Parts: sequence; structure tokens; C-alpha cells
Amino acid sequence: MRARRQRGTIIRRLQLDSRSRLTAGAAAPLRINIVTVSSGWILQKIAERISDALCEAGADVTLALEPRQDCDANFYIDIQNCFRGKTGTLDIGFFTHLHANDIKSLQPHWLHCDFIIHQCRRYYQAFSEVYPVARMAVSYLGEIHGRFVNRRKVKIGIVQRGKYEGKGFFFMLNLLDEAIPLLREWLHFVFVGKDWDDVVERYKTLGFEVSYYKNESYKAYYSYYQQIDYLLIPSLWEGGPMSLIEAYSQSIPIIAADVGWVPDHFVDEDWLMFSPEDKRALLSILERICSLYTARRAVAEKFSYADYASKFLSIVRNLKETQK
Repeated sequence: MRARRQRGTIIRRLQLDSRSRLTAGAAAPLRINIVTVSSGWILQKIAERISDALCEAGADVTLALEPRQDCDANFYIDIQNCFRGKTGTLDIGFFTHLHANDIKSLQPHWLHCDFIIHQCRRYYQAFSEVYPVARMAVSYLGEIHGRFVNRRKVKIGIVQRGKYEGKGFFFMLNLLDEAIPLLREWLHFVFVGKDWDDVVERYKTLGFEVSYYKNESYKAYYSYYQQIDYLLIPSLWEGGPMSLIEAYSQSIPIIAADVGWVPDHFVDEDWLMFSPEDKRALLSILERICSLYTARRAVAEKFSYADYASKFLSIVRNLKETQK
């Protein structure tokens, strides 16, 4: 009996801070009881972060091992481990995944929840065959913070000597005359080899980050490859170049003009090769690379516990309205 009482005790209670306390005539905050596990694994951590976000959003939150009757809604994180059956109040389930992606692993009592919030669209679609879609939603939780927020630029390496037309010197010199803001935001050029001084100075004047290593021993070149994300071969004509082999030896992708033996050995995506002297084609490649980086960043930025809490409280309010 004592063990059962202990299991039913509240792990912690999150009180509203002074800014969110009730004022005369204000609507009462929603009372949310989050039912979770006590294993210390990821679902418990998620429950704690959601409870913090709900409290910040103005809800009166408890975090417990058992459901309660005296609340506006029990939120089970997750259904599989925490939901045992319907209570006398709203029961909302957080659903992670089906075992082996098999719909047959779905337990019938899970469908007794008043609402189910899915972690991804895959299981929203699977449940839609057996549960009303009007009582489901997909909501993404999590957020980037701390050191994860730091953004690294894309390092484009040019590993060959400059000065000469065939090496793409004048092509590179004029490449960024009309600098595209997206490129300036995301690109960092790394020149390895002598006689790129004029190009380096022009790029810096245009606001680009540039690293320049000249008159270095060839024995040190491998270390410069370790700094770059792509090797750029901007030549107008070539027999090689040798930098293709050097980059591929470290599995570094190549952006290359169609020169020398490049097409004989090119293994990267077709869109990363361009015709010699085709300024617009190279700029399009660089724009596309930067767009991929911004797209990845955008995916991470849409994850927010605060946004998740706001959507959850809207769901609870709508469910309460339909009960009237």
C-alpha cells in the first residue's frame, strides 16, 4: 500500500512565477498533469522540458507518475508506458513510435485517449486508419541551444597557384564583383598556393572571410585540405590537376570546371561541374550549396519547446470548448 502511495506522489510541482500569477478577474490557468516515467531516460527529460515550457506559458503544471482527476488534462509522455485507461478528465497522449513500424503492435486502449499528439507524420498517418484525424496532431519538440547555435561557414578551398589565366586567376578575380548576400553570409574561401594576393584582397574588400597560405611546403598541404568542405578547381584549361587526387584522398567533394582529367574521374554530383569561364554556373553552384546549409538550419530552428507548449495549450482549450 505504501509503495502504491509513493508511486502516486507528485515528483515535482511547477508553480507560476510572479509575472504569471492570477490577477483579479483573470481567467484561471489551465491545470496540466504530465504523467511520465522515472527511469531517467530521454522521455523523462522531454517531460521535464515540456513542463517547464508549459509553466512559462502560464499553465499550472504538475509532473507525476500517475494521472489525476483534479486537473484540466493529463498529458501522458508517452502513451505506451504511461496510459492505462480513461480518467474522468481530458487524457492526451504523446506518441513516439510503433514497434517495428507494425500497426498490429498498436494497443486498443491507446485509442481511448481524447487526443493524440504524434512526434512525426509517419505514425499520424498509421493511426488515421483507426483513430479520428480531428483528434490528432503532429507537433515537433526540441530546440537548439548553447554551442549548437554556433554556425560554421562553408569553406571553399582553392589549392593551386594563381596569377595565370589558365589557372582561373582572372576568372576568380571577377567572380564576386556582384557579391550575393547569401554567399557572403555563408562562404569562407581558403587559398593555398602563391600569387592569389589580388584575388584575396578583392574578396576581403567585398566582405568575405578569406584564409591565404602561400609559399608553404608541399608536405604541409594535406593539413589545409583538412580545413575545407569543398575543393574548387576554377581553371580554364588543365592536364590534371593534381588537387583532384589530393582532395579525393581525403574524401573531400569537388566543385570543378570541366577541364583536363576532371571528367575522367569526377564522382561528385553532376551539378557540381561547370563549363570553364562560366561565371553564372559557378555562382549558381555556390548559391545552391549555401541554400542547402540554410535549409538544414531552418529545420532545426522550427523546433521549440515554447512553440510546442503553446500548441498544446490551444489543443486543451479547444477540447474543453467542445465538451461544453
